[in-house]
Amino acid sequence: MEAAARAIEDWREGAHELPIVTIAMGSWMSVFLGGRINSVWAPEDRFRLCFKTAEVPVDIERREAVIAIARQRPETGNVVALKLGPCAHAPFAARAFDQTRNGAWVALGREVAETPAERWTADRPEAWITVWANARGILYDLAVGGAGRALLPCYLGDGDPDLVRAGDTVAEVEEELWLVAHADERRRPEVRTMIDRLCAFFSERSALLSGSLGD
Repeated sequence: MEAAARAIEDWREGAHELPIVTIAMGSWMSVFLGGRINSVWAPEDRFRLCFKTAEVPVDIERREAVIAIARQRPETGNVVALKLGPCAHAPFAARAFDQTRNGAWVALGREVAETPAERWTADRPEAWITVWANARGILYDLAVGGAGRALLPCYLGDGDPDLVRAGDTVAEVEEELWLVAHADERRRPEVRTMIDRLCAFFSERSALLSGSLGD
């Protein structure tokens, strides 16, 4: 027991000395990537991760994060941007949700909806919205829980066995997904490692991103 306690203490002291790689992304991407973290990082890695959930772009140049998974490519700044591919959206509903008899939708409140995809449901007069949410994570939970249909990124909806398509992909709200990194920080070995792993991660899931997996 003493030996085990010493080993744990040694590990804790060593962990505090490891460098940190901060990665910023939106709520939905945090859910998606966080649930698959073992595909890009392991506790044995000689660096730590900091997930930074942010719905608005972070300032990579000011090092609010060193890597960001973003919906837009920065126009200026000391950054590099790698295109990960198109990001499609489609309506999804829980498997147990009766789509033939229930026309309910769930949507984000207008005060928090930032993008065309997030505003799409509320902008449709014919959508019978029965539940509103003030956070993206809650909207996802409501869809999984069976409250109604929700427009979600295909990587999230098609990647969840508890959800099924409730309609076709919506072409007019398709986005581009980018990996953005600080041009100087990317030379750090741990940052370079994470960039390479993230690019491989999204490349392997390009069909999930583009929505073609569920078509």
